[in-house]
Amino acid sequence: MKHLSFLLLVMIVISCSTQEKKCVLQGELINIDCDTLLLFKSSKFPVIEASIPVTDNHFQYELKFEQPEVYELVVQKDFQRGSMFYVEFFAEKGYVEFEIHPLENNKKNDISGSDLNNALVAYKRKLRELFQDKMMSYSDSIMQLSKTGNAYSVEWESVIERLSNEKDHEKRKPLFEERNYLRNTGLMHTPHARSFQNKIDSLDNELRLWEFNYISENISLLSYFLFMKDIRKTARMCCWKEVDIELIKDAEENLSRFALAIQGHPYEEIISNTLAGLNVIKEGGRFIDFIGTDFQGNNISVSSFIKENNLVLLDFWSTWCSSCLVKNRELVSIYNKYQDK
Repeated sequence: MKHLSFLLLVMIVISCSTQEKKCVLQGELINIDCDTLLLFKSSKFPVIEASIPVTDNHFQYELKFEQPEVYELVVQKDFQRGSMFYVEFFAEKGYVEFEIHPLENNKKNDISGSDLNNALVAYKRKLRELFQDKMMSYSDSIMQLSKTGNAYSVEWESVIERLSNEKDHEKRKPLFEERNYLRNTGLMHTPHARSFQNKIDSLDNELRLWEFNYISENISLLSYFLFMKDIRKTARMCCWKEVDIELIKDAEENLSRFALAIQGHPYEEIISNTLAGLNVIKEGGRFIDFIGTDFQGNNISVSSFIKENNLVLLDFWSTWCSSCLVKNRELVSIYNKYQDK
């Protein structure tokens, strides 16, 4: 009988954890010109979850959710411009109060309403104290050098000028490559500015190590979110930087610990899928089959293309990504050259 009672209790707990809950968001925008805030689930950005009207700098919205997750609030005008800062918070049952300031004063942002949000705010404050304030001071130093024309190298200024004057797309391609080379090697800056950038890079490496240790040593929803965010960032970087195999092994061990301690949370599937992708999306790796629709609405699987062709080019892009649109022009000539082969 005791075993049956325990089983019923477990079933009730599981049932309650997946029931829809309500989180009321309410707050004030300080010195921000905004009539609409956009709501995103951090794990699904840039999919818009809701548009929240702002009246007299105040807003209120009832968010329905199943499990506590991190969401983001973004000013709609900033999102449309492609340049923005976002306010992260945990959706939890009850109220979350906001006081949101412009980017230059975002240290004054105040979020309250739950232990999880208090922990998130404290974590961000710690990052600022240890790393980000110093990084910002070095960044400001580079900005001051820029105002006097002493931040960027002659080579960088030259390629930027040539890019602005060149309209022919084919002639712009090598200029983009030259620009990227200068940026990635640090040669975009003068020696004086580069000394500040080196300090920023060093602090950024320290920040990453500190965050990695924090995730490894803490089992909580906050560290689970940081883990998910960090592994997705690693996946985005793999396009131009080889993934560290040891890092993947450490991440897999971390995931096992989190999945055992916090069972059934959406972050588990996201991290698991991302790690699976990092393991196979590489030279010699296996492709991941999926089904999409063509312009006529017909379902087509990747495997059908793989079977019918010796070579398949997959290009993933977004309509809001300007560099993607530029790259797409190149695909036209590639298609015209190889479509019969």
